[in-house]
Amino acid sequence: MEKAAQKYRRTDRAPTLAEYNAIMKEGWQLFIDEEDTKLNSFQRNITTQSWEDCGLSPFNPFCINWNEAIASFGQLEQEVEVAFEIAPVENREKSHDDEEYEPTKILSLEEKATLRKGIPAPKLRGVNDFAVAVIRAKEILSQ
Repeated sequence: MEKAAQKYRRTDRAPTLAEYNAIMKEGWQLFIDEEDTKLNSFQRNITTQSWEDCGLSPFNPFCINWNEAIASFGQLEQEVEVAFEIAPVENREKSHDDEEYEPTKILSLEEKATLRKGIPAPKLRGVNDFAVAVIRAKEILSQ
């Protein structure tokens, strides 16, 4: 994905949806091409290596990764205080703590209405644009 996104990185604006789609498409194609090249050249790639590492191909219930994972149970000495999650970049401009977030910078009110059209109001209560987009994406992919 990094290589696919390079040409969009140095702009003074956030990429458009079409540009994000192009980045995802190009990144996926680069990954597939690399996997295919490795598989043809070395008879293995990241996927085959992963299957071996987790004991799925060939089946190995005593593979090293499972043994290390099982041996590490209960080894965490302190509780994890911070959790991280992947979140969309909502504002690429330099933001200051005293500035108030303006949702219309991301989607216009008309775009927000289109995004939410046909979804029952109770389902949308407390849901941000990103979550609504995920709901729509799941609907589209399930068709």
